[in-house]
Amino acid sequence: AGLAEAEAELLQGRGEPSGLLRVALPPLLGRAFVMPVLLELAARWPALRLEVVFGARAVDLAAEGVDLAVRIGDLDDRAGLIARPLGVQRRVVCATPAYLDARGRPKTVDDLAAHDCLVEARDGRPTPWPYVDADGVARSLPVDGRLRIGDALVLAEAARAGTGIAMVPRWVVAEDLAAGRLETVLDGVFDSPLPVNLVWPRTPYPSAKLRAAVDALVERYGTERPWDSSPLP
Repeated sequence: AGLAEAEAELLQGRGEPSGLLRVALPPLLGRAFVMPVLLELAARWPALRLEVVFGARAVDLAAEGVDLAVRIGDLDDRAGLIARPLGVQRRVVCATPAYLDARGRPKTVDDLAAHDCLVEARDGRPTPWPYVDADGVARSLPVDGRLRIGDALVLAEAARAGTGIAMVPRWVVAEDLAAGRLETVLDGVFDSPLPVNLVWPRTPYPSAKLRAAVDALVERYGTERPWDSSPLP
């Protein structure tokens, strides 16, 4: 049976993309950048079927039958995956100039205790803010506030509304920063880059559907990545 399955995989890898491709994506980056490429792929190959799940959890690809995923953050080398790096995603801590004028600009991590932090909450639990201390050691800051929001886009909207300080991906607020609607604080502390990787289970004979999806995403984002925005000058 094993040999027959291997031969079938080999033949499928040489043919046109077809069958079900299961993909797991991080919600924000996945919707904004990955889905348009996958939809173009589906339009090009009528025999291809897509099943896409969104979530911040790192799914077990082999155990859950997922063919392809995008991961943000460090990878587990023990997971037996093939990874294709797609740059990094940077975060910023930001607020409106008006809020900072009224409440003061935090100069240290400890200063944030006196501010209204806009908190990303997953499953009702506040997500700590990772940062790098003065000695270069990676740490995490427990944060809480009167606004707990489980979506980075809405966190950015709350920051634009002047309700507090938020940590969000830089690309989400790049236009606001450039226009002066938002201002970053504690630069160099909270803006450490997170690696972005395309990952799939290790297999000797990748299917045509997997190869097509990987090739399309690498072609689109192999060198220019809209989420990989460097700090503005």
